[in-house]
Amino acid sequence: MYNSAWLVALDKTSIEKNPIPIYEILKDSLYYPCSYMDPTPLKLMTKYTSSFIYVDYGLEKEVLLEEYAKVGLKGYELLGMREMKCGDIIPPKYKSYFQTPAEEREMLDYCRSMSLPKDDYVIWTVWQRNSEFGNEYGPRRLSMLAICHEAITAYEALYYLIETVPLVMVLINPGHAFGLNWTNLYQPGWLMHRIVVNNHNGLPRYLLQESDDAMPYWPEYRNFIGSYNIANLESGSHYNEIPIQPDWKRCHLFKTNTR
Repeated sequence: MYNSAWLVALDKTSIEKNPIPIYEILKDSLYYPCSYMDPTPLKLMTKYTSSFIYVDYGLEKEVLLEEYAKVGLKGYELLGMREMKCGDIIPPKYKSYFQTPAEEREMLDYCRSMSLPKDDYVIWTVWQRNSEFGNEYGPRRLSMLAICHEAITAYEALYYLIETVPLVMVLINPGHAFGLNWTNLYQPGWLMHRIVVNNHNGLPRYLLQESDDAMPYWPEYRNFIGSYNIANLESGSHYNEIPIQPDWKRCHLFKTNTR
């Protein structure tokens, strides 16, 4: 069970003024590369974790802040917000231990030519469950860490240097075809996979993926837990009020073979 004692102990002042509790935020978190503002993991995974890390170099800060102000998280109210630069949690000159393979380097150069990533930022928010809802609705509090940065470098810099590992890894529509992602996150042996599996702190326990069938993209996750019907929703949709449709794509949850 997720230990949320650190999260429950926070108040508005500590969120906005105290040193950010980065280890607690990262430990047993959910890591979602190329996330944009997709609410799917918030619907499916709050019984596993209360800390969500969303990383996308294509999401402008003004768009995210407007979404928080107009919509927020359904059933929750904002307790506190902290704006930072990526350099506050990721070393500005961090150099990966891993070499980018030739087949991935061409697309990386293309993305750089498109001025990606955009101006980097980090926004940490903590959300308090509304009083009219009980534990069956979701955790008392949720932590959301939104990072505008290249997601593979961010994973390595955060989890390797802070010496921990997320509980859940998410692979949902990472945009490697026409979405300006420079690599294929699904592909075993490519950079995202290699960085995740070579973390000496261990593997994420769970892999949540979107796919047509219940076959894991990564071979380390052969233990099938279950499937979920999902909608391809824009952030802000009241996704827990929309009925399940038979033609929606499915998410599948797997558990690692080793952890």
